[in-house]
Amino acid sequence: MSKWKRVDKRGAPDWLYELLGAAGSSYWVRYRKEGIRLEKKIKGRCDTWVDARRIGQVMVDEARGAKTLGKEAPSLVRTEELCNEIVRLKLSKAPATYEQTEVFMRVHLVPWLNGHCPYATDLDSTVWERYKAQKRLENPTIALFNHWKFFVMLFKYAFEQGLLKKRYKLEFDEKREDFRKRGLIVTDAHMALLLKHANPIWRDRIEMQRFTGMRPGEVRRLQYDRVTLSESSCVIALKAEDTKTRSAREFAVTAPEVLEVIRRRLASAKGPFLFPARGNPQEAMERSLKGWETALDAASAEEKKEGRPPLPAYTPHDLRHTWLSKMFKVSPSPALICFKAGLSIEEAQATYLHFKAEDTTAIAEAARLAFGIGKNLGSEVTQAEVMVDK
Repeated sequence: MSKWKRVDKRGAPDWLYELLGAAGSSYWVRYRKEGIRLEKKIKGRCDTWVDARRIGQVMVDEARGAKTLGKEAPSLVRTEELCNEIVRLKLSKAPATYEQTEVFMRVHLVPWLNGHCPYATDLDSTVWERYKAQKRLENPTIALFNHWKFFVMLFKYAFEQGLLKKRYKLEFDEKREDFRKRGLIVTDAHMALLLKHANPIWRDRIEMQRFTGMRPGEVRRLQYDRVTLSESSCVIALKAEDTKTRSAREFAVTAPEVLEVIRRRLASAKGPFLFPARGNPQEAMERSLKGWETALDAASAEEKKEGRPPLPAYTPHDLRHTWLSKMFKVSPSPALICFKAGLSIEEAQATYLHFKAEDTTAIAEAARLAFGIGKNLGSEVTQAEVMVDK
């Protein structure tokens, strides 16, 4: 009884008074601090006050026991706070991917979770299926891979914090469910147009990406102390926190275009980043693609004026696809290419390689010799998408 408090009707919540129908009598009621959650848990689960008291006592014990361990009870923890905690962890451990997580949680997951399962105890095996069904209804062609990825992250974190008693497996059949647009190869003619119409900052970013194969976020957040510049080359040493995969890597770049970009950026440096935020050189450039889209629109307008089709809906990530496909055609070491790009050979084959029909045989043989894994790799590469430059 030490965890309960005897009060009259004035101190009892109205829902409990109505539930028991005992006008004028006294009640054993939950501490008011947990009153709202007690209502949700008890309503519809008990016929007598004895049942209500038993269920409430269990909740009190759960809450106090969890708080002793430095945690709140699952029935008190909001899923929104779990999402916020994941964002905070990303900021401290993986700044390169934190911004994407923060935006995705705020725009997609948190609003839906607040409306459908606001507390940790609401998370179960049906949550992902319900979310997916609603998103498919709103937009039948929406790409859900990232949605699934962040839901998995949320459930994993809730389980690790002891808020879920079991680890749920959220199913995702990529072939059936994901409508992600396959990456494109930027042709040389289109590359020239993009460079022509891009503003100076985006022109330098395009040059960095097209000659290094780095991810857009890695280029955008590249810091000067990660670059060692010499007369004819430079070494880029990314730390684990700079990369999406949280794996440090170091590689040399000899392309004159990249060396010129680094020298030019160094000459105007006012902070630690090669591409600083507008008005705040101590922060990395924003994720906004406004400069890229402006260049893309201007290039398309020029093509239309000449009677040619507009440019495809290229994204900065397509520059990575372009670099990998070109490098696999000329380099004898696919392993080195993949190391520089920070990905596995399996991921390169499945996602990034775009070959013409006449390319595939030679590329497959080079890959087979480099990796020594025989016909499996060769057969995978020879089935790569046939891509014809327009």
